[in-house]
Amino acid sequence: MKNYSLEEKSYNLLKEIDEKRQITPANEPINISFNNISRAFDNVETQTILRKLEKDDGIISIIHISDGVIRHRQRSKYFGHHFTLTDKFYPFLEKLEQKIIVHQNQQINNIKKKIENFSIKTIEDYRVLLNVIKYQQETTITNSDIEIICQENYFEDYQINSDTTKKIIAKLHDDFGIVKIKKFDKGDTVTGYGNFSSIHIEIIENKFFNFMKLIEDQFKKLKGIKNIDSTKDNDLRITYSEHSREILLNNFFLIAKPDFNSENEQVFYYLYKNPNKNITKAEIIEDLKITLTKDFGKIIENLKFKGDLRRAFFDISKNSIQFYNPVSKERLEALGIRNIQIQAK
Repeated sequence: MKNYSLEEKSYNLLKEIDEKRQITPANEPINISFNNISRAFDNVETQTILRKLEKDDGIISIIHISDGVIRHRQRSKYFGHHFTLTDKFYPFLEKLEQKIIVHQNQQINNIKKKIENFSIKTIEDYRVLLNVIKYQQETTITNSDIEIICQENYFEDYQINSDTTKKIIAKLHDDFGIVKIKKFDKGDTVTGYGNFSSIHIEIIENKFFNFMKLIEDQFKKLKGIKNIDSTKDNDLRITYSEHSREILLNNFFLIAKPDFNSENEQVFYYLYKNPNKNITKAEIIEDLKITLTKDFGKIIENLKFKGDLRRAFFDISKNSIQFYNPVSKERLEALGIRNIQIQAK
């Protein structure tokens, strides 16, 4: 499966042209340098699409094609097109945008149908790798390939092995077109996915995050059904992943997502690792080697535990705090809590 259709490539290029036009002085031609163009397509494709936009669609008028200039101490040449826009440009762009939206919605619906047929195990496997890719993307230098190590990968309480990592990346590339495989450290890119220790990929951002949302929605749906069917004592439980930093109620409702290494995150993670114990402020300061700037009540409020949700999970005094997890049906009855209102995220 190709990562972008011709229409999507044309649309992406037109959007970049529009952005360049906005910073180009009036009455001067627009210049598109191929070295700075989107990584969605290569220089040959860019030149072909620009010629098509001029000859077939009549929305640009090419004035000059630069034949390359050697820049300061660099071996590569900087090729580019100089052109102006015709009156047809923006009506064409608007019509193409509407067409792209319809096409993308159809793709999303088709992918959604496939995902709905996935087992909960398959959903969990995809969810692990997608979050690993997302984390790697956030920590990778802009415009660099994302390296995924073919080993056991983890997310929250789930893990996948090396083979599953390879198979899912192949699916994301071949079946769903949301990543581009750039190279393998080992193996043959022609004959198959073979034996290799890491895969370098590029994500197609809009498609990747749409797909990730569909997987997450299906995960929550399936886990929600499972919890309702299997939970006989109506316990409430908080789960927390140091990787995603998501605080979830019953693996379904997102309560909060504290900032990495913030006071809120550090204190909560400490409490999460030490549930059902009375913890003093002095213990936290000594163990975490931090200075607390807020009282416990404010920290818990910042984490969106309010009202009955706070009463259910926490007992707080000036100098100590206790985090109850899980919260039993008996505790809820003793507190007179019949239902808990969750703030929509």
